[in-house]
Amino acid sequence: MNMWVLTNKQKILQFLGIIAYMGIVKAPSISDYWTSDPFFKTSAIPSTMSRNRFELLLRMWHISNNKSQPENDRYYKFRIVVDHLVAKFQSVCNPGETVCIDETIYGVNIFTVCFGKGYTWNNKIYSAKQQDAGNSVPTSVVIQLSDALLDLGCVILTDNYYTSMDFAEKHLEKPTNLLGTLRSNRKYNPTAVYSKKLKRGEMVAQQMTEALHKGKAAIYLSDELSSNSIPLRRSLKWYCKVVIELLLGTVVVNAGIIYFQVTGKKTRSQISGKP
Repeated sequence: MNMWVLTNKQKILQFLGIIAYMGIVKAPSISDYWTSDPFFKTSAIPSTMSRNRFELLLRMWHISNNKSQPENDRYYKFRIVVDHLVAKFQSVCNPGETVCIDETIYGVNIFTVCFGKGYTWNNKIYSAKQQDAGNSVPTSVVIQLSDALLDLGCVILTDNYYTSMDFAEKHLEKPTNLLGTLRSNRKYNPTAVYSKKLKRGEMVAQQMTEALHKGKAAIYLSDELSSNSIPLRRSLKWYCKVVIELLLGTVVVNAGIIYFQVTGKKTRSQISGKP
């Protein structure tokens, strides 16, 4: 701490840029990015920031003011980032006809609304405090996420943990369809569906299932494109890991999708299928 000097926006952007570079150009350890060994030597990082300064920022980096943190709200440490990003995501792109709601794991459970080629439109943090009467916490979160999509004529896709006839009927009241696999023990299931004797690999449905597989591909593609390896997993605090995953994963994927929509040109990751 004796080496600490005040930082600024430019230095923080350089700090994040170095982390992004480390996710693309791999080295055995952090120190190797500043080594003089010609086998690992690179000029990009040492010319931007010294190793001591980088490690000090890495150690002291916080997203929010701990003094203002409410009791029993561990997600306060990065909630402001999630809320800011969601506002930006929704300001530049409207949801498509088919959207998918599912969980994305970033060290914590974050429920995600995706559509199209993997564009993330909404995120909501999994919190035990969000449980509603009669609903589990995950189901309550999905209901809250779907509320923002009502009256838009969307088809919402969910997996069998959340899909139910009651949930679907509530959405039909606001011209919104629900599509998903259904557990046989759900209340109000159609008799013709749950009483059907099926062999392994068979399925029965009252609507087409092709749209389900096609629609859920959005969130699978989003996860695949944002799965860039972050080299600082052991060095970062848990909440900083979440922020880095969002900034260098979700944000980069969304930016690439918007770039293609505007210019018609694909980024390198979209061409290769890799971040």
